[in-house]
Amino acid sequence: MNNLSQLVSKWLSETVQELPPESASNVRAAFKEVGQTASSDLIELYGQIGGMAMMDNSYFRLWPLAEIREENSTQSPQGVLFADYLLDSWRYRVKAVSETESKVYVDFCDGKPPRPVSKNLESFLWACLIDPDAVLHHPGSADADA
Repeated sequence: MNNLSQLVSKWLSETVQELPPESASNVRAAFKEVGQTASSDLIELYGQIGGMAMMDNSYFRLWPLAEIREENSTQSPQGVLFADYLLDSWRYRVKAVSETESKVYVDFCDGKPPRPVSKNLESFLWACLIDPDAVLHHPGSADADA
């Protein structure tokens, strides 16, 4: 993911309390526990930042692996919860579509199926960097290359 380091730098400049990076084996084990294979884009993300203790200036928070395990105690075919917006106003799910990529969905926790917000994790993170309105503040308002 080419732009991941730019996003992590942005988060750090906002004084986000980042958690230590995770090893590939820890990421694989955590996602296996919650019923999903960790794609290489997820492994790369958690290899750079292990999650956030608090949300960033766009109100996004990437969960640490321990929270992923806790919040996904019931496996879902709709993907794994891995982040939230504005203190859990809504949540994001990630679902592996190949060994290298995962697709990102928004889950409004309203009983309806999650809606795609990005065709893959890289484009989701890029949008968080350059256009957070599209994927964070008004997610699912437009079709996301489903």
